[in-house]
Amino acid sequence: VVTDHLTGDDHLVSYGLAFTPDNGTLYLSHVEDEVWFRRFVDYIGKIPEIDTKLAEEKLSSQILKEPRDYVQSVKDLLLSQSLQKNVEAKITVGNELKVYRDWLQECSINLVVLNTKDEHQTAMSGFAHAFAVEFRNVPTLML
Repeated sequence: VVTDHLTGDDHLVSYGLAFTPDNGTLYLSHVEDEVWFRRFVDYIGKIPEIDTKLAEEKLSSQILKEPRDYVQSVKDLLLSQSLQKNVEAKITVGNELKVYRDWLQECSINLVVLNTKDEHQTAMSGFAHAFAVEFRNVPTLML
């Protein structure tokens, strides 16, 4: 499952689980865009009363905590329902396409599930289009 907002993307997780065989591994990924993150840290750095280094650490920690907590809740649910599926988290801040290129090479992925748009778009998102073009040899379910 590929997204930049894993928390609350239950439909993506449901599709991912549906295509994950028993004893298979569902990778739940969340990549916060590094350019966006750096921009906010730069804004914070312009406020003299705020310790920029501390703010960067706390912001990074909180941004990544929520998707990690979400992944744990998925694991707990699967365990409570005795489903035989493994769940692994892939969560970071970085350049999305580069991170996914590295992860796709690292893991044995049979299918990628991703959103093609969000509530603010009527057409395919720029990321979904870039992903589809960059990884055209990777089977992808685009919702």
